[in-house]
Amino acid sequence: MSGDVEHPALATPEGMGDFSWRVSDEYRAILKSGVYLTPATHCARCIEAGHPEHYGSPRTCGFDASGAFKARNWSCATLDELRRIAYDSEHATRWNDISVAVMPLEYGFIVLHYHKDYGCTDLAYRSYDRELITLADAEEAIRCGAAFIDAYGGATP
Repeated sequence: MSGDVEHPALATPEGMGDFSWRVSDEYRAILKSGVYLTPATHCARCIEAGHPEHYGSPRTCGFDASGAFKARNWSCATLDELRRIAYDSEHATRWNDISVAVMPLEYGFIVLHYHKDYGCTDLAYRSYDRELITLADAEEAIRCGAAFIDAYGGATP
């Protein structure tokens, strides 16, 4: 297959030898095919965004098939969008490696807790009942946040 470019995450660094951490052939095939991005395992935004070329690990959605939040996630496209909007609207802050954001909902807020400005969102809950968010809550917060940015240009009035 001439002309194929191997995914950077799949390349073996020169001089690294034959360590066990290297990617298995099965995992290599999954990353290249994109078949792991299905409605049963990923939200619509994750499926649409696909696997970024510069990522060493596959995208892991923050929501299960029922739309419930999963703390074991990595760069979920929906959670990434929430973090981006929180940052753009100046509703996010960071201390060392810990970031916290507050996103408006119609009847309260979503509170996000995550590592730096990317990656895993450890916790996402609704302020009014302290329950973990759902995919529907996240989509509502994205709509509300986008409307806020459109109205105020990204800064808190």
